[in-house]
Amino acid sequence: MKTTDCHLKSSGHNFGGGGDYDFSVISDYPVSDAACVSAESKFRYVAHVDNAALLEYSLSQYVHTRISITGLLEFLPLMHCQKIASIHGISAGSCCNLIQLASYIENYSCSKCSSYFTVFSIEMNNKQQGKERAAKHQE
Repeated sequence: MKTTDCHLKSSGHNFGGGGDYDFSVISDYPVSDAACVSAESKFRYVAHVDNAALLEYSLSQYVHTRISITGLLEFLPLMHCQKIASIHGISAGSCCNLIQLASYIENYSCSKCSSYFTVFSIEMNNKQQGKERAAKHQE
């Protein structure tokens, strides 16, 4: 897969926090065209949105995925998981820890589970950042 014609953002740009994730974390879930994605790509969590809001995230900069709430718990920070749980109608207050949240969402399903997408930005990997730095240095 190529990364040409993709508008990558530097990993230094903080969208949702939680750091960058390797392709292996989301490779089983993409539902959007992954033409801008390679096995070396890095991703950063941006949002959990419905179909209408999904239009705000262009496919040249973002990957749209359908990951279950349980799957998101495996790698997203607790703060994001609590917010996503709230979107789905699961009451997970700020004192709720990861173990409690996992018990709340075990076998959970609602209409939003099938209509919401998790969006990740496509970030520059180390090799791409190096090339960008070298190009800036030569200017």
